[in-house]
Amino acid sequence: MAFALSPLPAAASGTTSGLTGLVEVKTADVLPPQAVRLSLYYDSAGADFEPAVAFGILPGLEVAVNGSTAEGKLGLGAKIGLLAETARQPGLALGFTWGGADDPSFFGTISKRLSSLWRLHGGVATSRTAVLPFVGVSGLLNPVQAGDGAGLPPITLLIEADPSLQVGTRFNLARGLDATLAIRDLKSLQAGLGYQTSF
Repeated sequence: MAFALSPLPAAASGTTSGLTGLVEVKTADVLPPQAVRLSLYYDSAGADFEPAVAFGILPGLEVAVNGSTAEGKLGLGAKIGLLAETARQPGLALGFTWGGADDPSFFGTISKRLSSLWRLHGGVATSRTAVLPFVGVSGLLNPVQAGDGAGLPPITLLIEADPSLQVGTRFNLARGLDATLAIRDLKSLQAGLGYQTSF
């Protein structure tokens, strides 16, 4: 099977598990080989800091190590891209998370561009007692940027349900650097920073 890789969309950064996605919802996007991403989230619900580092190991394969200060433990996640997204077909990826910021889970996820600005994501994940669906939408809010660097950075709207509802924005501050701010169920706040580079 050949893996066709394309550049990660602007909305694609690290989830709380470290794997590529929105905030909690994983997408079908996968880090390219030799890429590394550092991320740190803060979850106000549990006063929890969630650091993670993710690596693009092989074409179509990423792994992540994450942690939770509230739980005091490390976790591991991995995702393999099985189909690359094209104009006609969605991207497809399978993966797992274990410990750290996430409950033990196996998941399958798809991503499909709806227009030049919007993408749809969805899938299912296992838990200890159930199989849970999840869905997410991401869209660039300000596609036209000032040429002289003035004004706002690219801002992406993130909406996800897993099954809790979460709405947020991701700011692409500089090449490889992003910041995320999201509200879950109108009760708690999640804030994150991510930095991606290659070696």
